[in-house]
Amino acid sequence: MNRLKVCHILLILAASTLAGCGQENTENNDIEQNSFRVCTQSAEQRTFCNRLKIHMNVKPVDHADICAKISGTIEAFPVREGMPVKKGDLLFQVDKFQLEANWEISRQQLEVLKSACEQAQLRVKIAVDQHKKSENDFLRNQQLYVCEAVSKALFDEFHLSFLESENQVKLAEAALKYAEIEIAKGENNIRIAERRFHDSIIFAPYDGKIVETYMEQWEYAALGQKILKIESRKLELSALIPAEYYEKIITDKTMLNVSSKNSTYRATIPITYKALSVDPETRTFEIRAALPEDTNMISGMLCDADIILDQTEGYGLPTSAFITQANGKYAIFSNENGVARKRLLLPGIIDEGFMMIAGADFDPAKLSYVVEGQAFLNDKSKLDVISSETGDNHAVE
Repeated sequence: MNRLKVCHILLILAASTLAGCGQENTENNDIEQNSFRVCTQSAEQRTFCNRLKIHMNVKPVDHADICAKISGTIEAFPVREGMPVKKGDLLFQVDKFQLEANWEISRQQLEVLKSACEQAQLRVKIAVDQHKKSENDFLRNQQLYVCEAVSKALFDEFHLSFLESENQVKLAEAALKYAEIEIAKGENNIRIAERRFHDSIIFAPYDGKIVETYMEQWEYAALGQKILKIESRKLELSALIPAEYYEKIITDKTMLNVSSKNSTYRATIPITYKALSVDPETRTFEIRAALPEDTNMISGMLCDADIILDQTEGYGLPTSAFITQANGKYAIFSNENGVARKRLLLPGIIDEGFMMIAGADFDPAKLSYVVEGQAFLNDKSKLDVISSETGDNHAVE
């Protein structure tokens, strides 16, 4: 009988113990169900840049197709594709010997014309002296004829000689004028021959390199035919961007962050050119930026660039911490003594994976914020912080 009572008491105690354990597990489950496991971090103070990401083409500052200024055979052609050249280096020459000979012949012909002009000047002098003698003879015989000292036939002979000497002066002066005109023509011929000779010799207009040749030595080149292509060593970036950014671009002040997948080049350089007008068809305008001479990029490459439109100092969080709300706003959750507090914000600048906290009615630096696990949070949800970069459970100031 006593054994039965003891067993009954033991059974009651065991049941009570099991009931207590069950109640404790239920309370723990309720706690776990009412809190959310999250990661938090403090806002980071940084410089936020409003960037416009674009692609830019690398092109030479100067480039030209060099053409033949006169027609003829290419007798000198010392450059080849890929060869660097300096300003003033010989590129090619057309009909060197023929044009040089023509220039020399023109100079010799001018000397002949100058000699002929000197002879004409002497003939004028001789004709003038002869005319003066004939005039004196005529006047003397005229007086003798009046006095009837000479016959009319002799007087007429002196009169005719006087008229003939006068015409000889006019002929000599006309020949001199013709010789002077011929000298002027000869001088023009020399200038033309000299110009053609110099036009046959083509020099590099600037420092650069030969990127393509269209003809070979000893081929015949027609007037205006392309012979080679040259590019300057100076390179620049070029791009077309929408007209809405026209007022935000300031020459020599607005900066570019440049990078290229085809090279290791990285740099921050200023925009050096902005088009004076916007294209009315595409609603775009051109910008350019000069590249430093030590760049390893080449003409024709495509590179990525960020135009830094403006910069602002502020506090920010990873973009994953922000939840999109209605009316274009965003929400973040702050951790205040283990309780989530929902805070609405205006859209802020997004830069390198961070969004700036904008339009806040609180001090962003004094709180920590949920950056992971906020998808199921509501205002005043309980938080179970599993990691924090700079601490958690910040109190509201």
